[in-house]
Amino acid sequence: MNKIWNGLRYGNKKTKGYILATILLLSFGSVSVGFTVAKKSPLWGMSAIFCFLVAFLFITSLSFHKTGKQIIKKTREEHALSDDISNEHLEEEIEENIFGKYDEETVKGVFIKYKVNKDHKPIIIDHCQSEKVRQCPAYIWSDRGNLNLLLFEEETRKITIPLSKVTKIIYEKGVLADPLLDYEGFQKPSFLKMVFSSYLPTLYEDSKEGRKVYRKNLYVLSPDIKVTNTSIRTIMDMLKLDLSYEGRFADPGMHNPYFEKAYLLSIMLRDGVITVSEFKVRIKKLLQQLSEANISNDEFHLYIRQMVNARLITKDYAEYYLAYRK
Repeated sequence: MNKIWNGLRYGNKKTKGYILATILLLSFGSVSVGFTVAKKSPLWGMSAIFCFLVAFLFITSLSFHKTGKQIIKKTREEHALSDDISNEHLEEEIEENIFGKYDEETVKGVFIKYKVNKDHKPIIIDHCQSEKVRQCPAYIWSDRGNLNLLLFEEETRKITIPLSKVTKIIYEKGVLADPLLDYEGFQKPSFLKMVFSSYLPTLYEDSKEGRKVYRKNLYVLSPDIKVTNTSIRTIMDMLKLDLSYEGRFADPGMHNPYFEKAYLLSIMLRDGVITVSEFKVRIKKLLQQLSEANISNDEFHLYIRQMVNARLITKDYAEYYLAYRK
């Protein structure tokens, strides 16, 4: 009886139809038995036999399977009783699959929800303390005086920053990285991995206290949005911002605008932010400006020598612009 009740509650349309038909046949068969006894009519007796026979066939053809809710409940109970699967393992598994739910259609729906415009671009935010963001793929676009960031975390969310507050980009060198633990969401195949993998940070080897470590160079978009080296070019082109220098050189004499710009160009070249061709065009333009600057020849020679010693320009470049200055 309990199986029949569960079948009516949780069964599909076919199962429910069989059960209702069986109940009707049994009811009609019982009535037929009554008429057979009362009227002593063999016709009613045959009707009763037919109803009971068909009802019996319906009952034997049904198989009462466990419902989805029952299976889920049993699975949870098994996980709870299992010594092999701990809660920590389950949490790690969920975290590793954080991007799995974002397929192409889901992302399109998210775009509609947040009114993402056609000029959006993919980037990766490595860290942002103020917004509690860590190693997160995002889409960026500007609209109506605001910079918009659509984050794909466990749930999607949008950050909006007035463009008036985004005034500079600075460089953060040598941030420690862990290739095994960083960017867990990109460890397994997913649609987001396919879109954003090329924006993961470039790692390089270094040593710390006698052991090998890995580091990455980040770019900080004011106020504190740190993005990967492979993402910053997108932001520079979108916001028409260039890299600013706020560090210190070993030689105080290097703190001049020409050396700083050449140094920043070399950083962007090394990090793949600009190409070799772009570097050549920009460094030539910078040296041209230096050659025509209203400074003394001593200062000019000093700046050129500093760039050569720091391997920012070649000796051929130095000789050419030294001759050009004369």
